Amino acid sequence: MTLFLNDMRPHLFRTEDGGKHWTEIDNGITPDATTNVIRQDPERRDLLFAGTETQVWVSFDNGDHWQSLRLNMPAVSVRDLKVHGDDLIAATHGRGFMVLDDITPLRQIDAEVARAQVTLYKPETAVRVRWDMNPPTPWRMPSLPNPPPGAIIDYYLASNVRGPVTLDILDSSGKLVRHFSSADPEKPLDPAKLDVPDWWPRPPMNLSTEAGMHRFVWDMHYQPVPGALQFLDASQAVRHNTPVVPSSPWVMPGHYTVRLTVDGQSQTQALTVTMDPRVHTPEAALRQQLDASMQAYHEEIAANAALAQVRNLEKQIAAHKPSANLASYRKQLEELSGPEVTSPYALFFHHGPPTLGSIGLSLQMLMRRMQGADTAPTAADIEALDQLSSEYTSLMRRWEKLKSEPFAELDRSLRDLKQRSMVLAKAVAPTG
Repeated sequence: MTLFLNDMRPHLFRTEDGGKHWTEIDNGITPDATTNVIRQDPERRDLLFAGTETQVWVSFDNGDHWQSLRLNMPAVSVRDLKVHGDDLIAATHGRGFMVLDDITPLRQIDAEVARAQVTLYKPETAVRVRWDMNPPTPWRMPSLPNPPPGAIIDYYLASNVRGPVTLDILDSSGKLVRHFSSADPEKPLDPAKLDVPDWWPRPPMNLSTEAGMHRFVWDMHYQPVPGALQFLDASQAVRHNTPVVPSSPWVMPGHYTVRLTVDGQSQTQALTVTMDPRVHTPEAALRQQLDASMQAYHEEIAANAALAQVRNLEKQIAAHKPSANLASYRKQLEELSGPEVTSPYALFFHHGPPTLGSIGLSLQMLMRRMQGADTAPTAADIEALDQLSSEYTSLMRRWEKLKSEPFAELDRSLRDLKQRSMVLAKAVAPTG
């Protein structure tokens, strides 16, 4: 072995006999910077990481070949590397510490994975952690983003995909918990409806159909409530990364299945969700919290669905010629639906009997309050849930009655009016 002074090329060596013989292993590393550190992954022995004066490198074959792992890292001197759990930490000169979150996909890459057209990587254990631990003011100090808040799911597409890519989360009994699709439209918040700076909201995340490596994050909540009001969580206010307050409950710690479907072919991987180790709430209390929250959640979904049907019927009536019969039905519908709700603070200004609009919002706010901490619901929460559930049941009975025989009569009236309109349109249409 011969080394020279002022040699700025990278040099890494490997021994397999206790130091009697050494093999240089820097094939693939560009010769523009010296190497400062080499580390072995504690879980996969042939997975190596190296730091040079410009970036980080990775080898999947014990150093025989290297490739860049710079990604979006700036050109910087990497003085040390450490694998901590499932993360790779780089100590740099002049830019502090940088962390590559979740290197579990790197541990799974082999010749078979490299040849595959689609790969769903086994996700790391997801920890159910609440992130709203900061004062409700956006940080203005220079810092890198925190790890993604949720279960990290990585997948790879060898080529672009025409059809939708779907991702399903199933519980231990196979029941669907959450569904995502690349065909889902991205729905950024309307800046005109924000009561906070427009640089607060987190951009929407969608599944990609393009070739390459993709990372998706599930927030460990059930499917959002259709039609629920959306507003930002001020306690998590971070520039361009403030989330919308969830409209559905947290899932319980336990075992789940991730299912990725591409071009009609599905792959599955097991996912484990664990509790924040700092939380010592008994599982029975968490189950009680989930059961009460799910009751409010399902009743809100049903109330919102009924409200949408009533609103649609109101629009149909408004589009036709007024009559005493239609006016009577419309009044009953308006008493049932209530005024349009555009803010969570509308409950403070609601007076009179409950409506579908007010009961849906009340159930939403109660569910969010019960989900606000990792504890069992309070006696006041249970009492409020019982009252709201009773009011919800009464409203739904009114709606079922309204859309039975009287609704059939109204439907006939609407059809008659529609037919008359079509006849009139034909009568006045110009002839050829």
